[in-house]
Amino acid sequence: MQRLPHLPHNAPRVSRATRLFTALLLISAVCGSLLRAQAEGDAPTLKVDIKYYPAHSFQTTLAFSANSRWLAAGLSDGSAQVFDVRRRRWALHTPKLSPGGVETIAISPNGALLAMAGNRDGVLIVNAHSGRVLKTLKFGIPDGMGVLWVAFSPDGKLLAASDAGPETGEALVDAKGEVRVWSATDWTLQKHFQASPFPRSVEFSADGRLLAEGGDSARVTDWRTGKTMIKFDDPSRYPVSISPDGRMLATSGGLYDIKSRGVHGDVSGQYNCLAFNRSGTILLAGSQEDGVGIWDGHTGVQIADLDLYTDVLALSPDGTTIAGGSEDGLEIVNIDERSLRQRLTRLSKKRHR
Repeated sequence: MQRLPHLPHNAPRVSRATRLFTALLLISAVCGSLLRAQAEGDAPTLKVDIKYYPAHSFQTTLAFSANSRWLAAGLSDGSAQVFDVRRRRWALHTPKLSPGGVETIAISPNGALLAMAGNRDGVLIVNAHSGRVLKTLKFGIPDGMGVLWVAFSPDGKLLAASDAGPETGEALVDAKGEVRVWSATDWTLQKHFQASPFPRSVEFSADGRLLAEGGDSARVTDWRTGKTMIKFDDPSRYPVSISPDGRMLATSGGLYDIKSRGVHGDVSGQYNCLAFNRSGTILLAGSQEDGVGIWDGHTGVQIADLDLYTDVLALSPDGTTIAGGSEDGLEIVNIDERSLRQRLTRLSKKRHR
């Protein structure tokens, strides 16, 4: 806050009321300036048109296929559903395959396979058309605490999964996570390595070379060589998302340039979902507490603040559809990046007139 100028001793005396009035005017001007500056930096709040599609149970996890055609939903009753995004209808409901609920789910790029987990039995590979279990991929960790995340590579040739590691008396302190990568053609194990404690999100780069993981820390690894490209030891870094070109890492603590470690924009919050679109031009971030927003994937500048609040969230790779889980069923919101950017530009011009 600015200070009132000091008056010299020979200056004319001013009444106390006048001094108080002047001070109030100055405080009002400074506060008004700060509020205007803050408002000019805010993205517009967009009231979205939400379409609801009743589900068999509450959705605990959502994942789009790489071609944006299919959406997989893991349910709290241990079953899974597949939603046909194009036809706007449910295409499959599996039996209850995971007692205790589905913790994580992924769908192959062509929509043919589901990978799902929610207990200590490993990763279930399921036919996405019939709902039949084809294979179970075991982690082989004695007293393991269970699989936390699964993800297909964009080309569908690889599957990665993370496990919280063996449960110990001091599980929250001593747990050592593990990430495994399998071939999605013959299900042979390609690599396994120690991960961050409680690796609750795992994601491939577009070329399948890099693997981003987020938990009690966040890092990007060349999974074939084991070389760590970037790492942050900060428990607020879960979840993570890596840009398709492998240049940017989005975490709850910020948007980072992997090579320079520089921070871009103001992407930070207690998010439960972070996701780039296929071109890397937009980044979705959201949670029930902080709401859902869309940021520029290169600069980290917020494009829009959506009138949407949910902890279960996914963005289609083509960047046109947001899916959210709620008690009312599956929420589907259509977005148009060009329209959002044009709206932000118009609003910015009005504010600066």
